[in-house]
This record gives sequence, C-alpha cells and structure tokens, in this order.
Amino acid sequence: MIRAIFIFVVFGAIIFAANWLMDNNGTIAISWQGLDINESVAWGVAMVALLVLIIVVGIWLLGLVLRAPWKIAARQSRSRRERGQHAISMGLVAIAAGDREEARRQSKRAAQLVPNQPLATLLAAQTAQLEGDEQAAHSYFTKLAETPDTAFLGLRGLWMQAMKDGRTREALHFVDQAHAEQPNAAWVLEAQLTLQARLGQWDAANQSLETLAKRKLRTPEQAKEARALINVERSRTAAAAGDTIAGLDAALVAYKANPALVPAVAQLALMQIANNRRGRAEKVLKDAWRSTPHPMLVDSFRGVVDTVSPEKQLDLARGLAGLNPNAADSHILVARFAIAADRWNDAEAALAPLTRRDPSVRVCHLMAQIEAEGRNNREAARDWLARAASAAPDEAWVCVETGAVQSDWSTVCQASQLFGTLDWRVPYHVEQHAPRVLEASASASSTALAPAVVANDTTASAPIVVEAIAEPVGEAKKEAQS
Repeated sequence: MIRAIFIFVVFGAIIFAANWLMDNNGTIAISWQGLDINESVAWGVAMVALLVLIIVVGIWLLGLVLRAPWKIAARQSRSRRERGQHAISMGLVAIAAGDREEARRQSKRAAQLVPNQPLATLLAAQTAQLEGDEQAAHSYFTKLAETPDTAFLGLRGLWMQAMKDGRTREALHFVDQAHAEQPNAAWVLEAQLTLQARLGQWDAANQSLETLAKRKLRTPEQAKEARALINVERSRTAAAAGDTIAGLDAALVAYKANPALVPAVAQLALMQIANNRRGRAEKVLKDAWRSTPHPMLVDSFRGVVDTVSPEKQLDLARGLAGLNPNAADSHILVARFAIAADRWNDAEAALAPLTRRDPSVRVCHLMAQIEAEGRNNREAARDWLARAASAAPDEAWVCVETGAVQSDWSTVCQASQLFGTLDWRVPYHVEQHAPRVLEASASASSTALAPAVVANDTTASAPIVVEAIAEPVGEAKKEAQS
C-alpha cells in the first residue's frame, strides 16, 4: 500500500514537472570547443536524466562484477554447509540404526565439509563410541568441552562416559562443571544428587534435593521421600562420627518427612537411645510396629530393652508383639527373645502358627536352632534345615529396578548404585541351596550341625542362603531323603 502511494506520488511529480516545463518553455545554449548547441529546456532535462541513468547503471554493473567472487564463494560455502548438515543427519540416523559403516562414512564426510561444526564433532564422538573406541570419543568430547559455545555438550558426553565406566568421582567433577555452565538444567541437578549419594556426600545431596524441590523438578511427595532417605544417611554419618545430637536432628527430619519409612523409624529410635531418650524411642517403635512390623525395628528395640534381664526383655517383646499379634514378624520377635532367654518351649510356641503351613526360611532356621541348642535333637534340626532348602524365601531389600537383593538397607543399592530403589519385598528370584549340614546327613555326624546353625544366624532379616553349597535344590532334596 505504501509502495503504491509512493509510486503514485513520483509519477505525479514527473507529470507536474513536464507540464511546468511545457508552460515555461525556454532554450539552452551551449558553446564548447566549436560545438554550439541550442535546444529547449526539456531536452536539457532529458539529457541530464539520461546521464544520471548511465552513471547509476555503470555503478551497479561495477558492483556486480566486484561482488561476483564473494557471491560465488558464499554459494559454495552454503552448498558445503547444506551437504555437511545432510551428512550429519544421515550419520545420526545410522548411529540410531547401529550401522557402523554408514556412520563412519557420513562422519568423515561431515568432517570434510563442515570441520568446525560442533554437531560434526559430536557425530564423530558417537561414531567412535559405536565402534567401541572410547579413547577417540573421549578426545572428541574433550574438544567440545574446551570450546565455550559447546562446553555443556562436551561435558555431558564426558559425564556419560565416566558413568558407563563406573568412574563416579570423575563423573561428579564433569557434572559440577556442567552445573557451572547451565545451573538450571534438570539432568545436571539429578545427576549431582545421584552421584553425591553414591559418594556418601549427604550434606551436598541434601542441598541438591532442596534445589530440585525449589525449582519444582520434583513433586512435593517425591521430595519428601528423597529427603527422608538422605537424612537417614546423614544421621548415620553423624552418629558414626560421634555427633549424636546432629544424628538425632537428621533422624527427626527423616521421620517427619516420611513416618512410614522403616529405616527412618529405626534410625530415630537408635538416636533417641543414644541421647538417653529410651521412652521416646520405645513410643516411636510401638507406633511403627502397629502398622509395619519389621525385622529392622527389632535391632532398635534391643537397644531399648538391653538394660534389663533376658526374662524381662521377653516380656517387653511380647508386649510389642501384642500390638500386631497376627503379623509373622511378631511371632518371630517373641521367638528370638525367648531363645535369648533360654525359653525354648516358649520360642517353639511362638513359632507354632508359622510352622503349620509353608514355613519360611527364617522360621525353619529358628526351629533348627531350637531343636539343636534347646533340645539337642540333631535329627530334628537336620529335618528343619532340609525344609529350609526348599522353603519360601523371606522378604528382603530388593532393588525395584534390577531385582538385586541385599540384606542390609541403604539409600543407594549396592549392586545397581541406584538411588532410593530398595523396597522390602519377596525377591523376584532366589535360588535356594541346601545347607552344608545336609552333606553330612548320611553319616549322621553330630559335629556338622552346630556350625550349620551358627552359619544361618536367625537374626538376619534377609533370606538365608548358604552360598558355599553349589548343588541345586533338587539334588539337596535327594541327599536329604537318602
């Protein structure tokens, strides 16, 4: 619209000027070097306009000639860049498809066409990884990390390599550098939390968690669960250093964040005991036992009652078990304290409801201990150990991501090194093996029984598997029957 108005105004001005010249006609006389020119004013104006047009066209042609090499070079550079980008795209597709040859070919092509393109360096690094050349990949990622514009990309690659190789401290170093480059990147904050937890840097992990929660990268529920896990470990670390007050403060934070977390309850009770608050510890344990009886709480309960006689301890254990009388752990709790008080009949009576049908491994080993130590009945003890070989596995701390089993709880899974993945449940698969005592059952050796019972300590909370025996369950059963 504006252009049309401008053209209209220009043409109007030209028409106006032409009319004015026709109405005000005159002559132009030029005499130069014997040349005499007498023409009208309109002719003179036309000649001036023609001269201006010739000058403008000449300048345009000169500029076109002067700019031609630059335009040709720019067109070639653009063509190389487009072909390089296409090579990078095809190379990344080949990497995704696992085609090493195509990835190598496109990587070389991209390096020739766009050698200074960061994506070409990234393609070369990933191609090297695809071919198993981690050293070459490391050099490419280092090159990216040393360039300010691509430092974050290179650090991520170096971090992934360190994680793959299990170099935890080095991985954390790269993540810290990446955090300096991009402090709001979600993967950086999550990686910091995970690596700090693996290295036992619980104060730093707590700070990383609070940053994640503040930036709403974790839901309030997720933040509470992680806060409880981290502060249990902070409490343990402080207690190990002899600072029971700091241990109690951290345990309280963990308990308030997730009162249903058994390790948080157990640690809080231990810290209250360490600070001479046995009454509060007992109350916390009783509250937890009502809803979630657990072997881990038993160790803390021992700290509450260890100042009284074994008989009194048994009475207190019965009181705790009475808060949840139908739970299997309540029966096992009473049986263990009865064994400690040499009340073998009471121990057997406590386990009676659990032995009537499909007793677990823990129950079988407790019964074997009762028969061996309380009644000196070696034959009956061997029978219970034989039943343990094929008994249903007990609950244990299981990594929900990998299925790895460990006997003691920790915030980080010892096998997978994953944060907060342990859950108390029956393992996905537990290969039971016959106890060592079965090897001696044919000869009825009485000396072989005691070590077997000791080896299968009933205080363990995880399923008891005698690893020294290589025979599978079927063979163990045959030996037991023979």
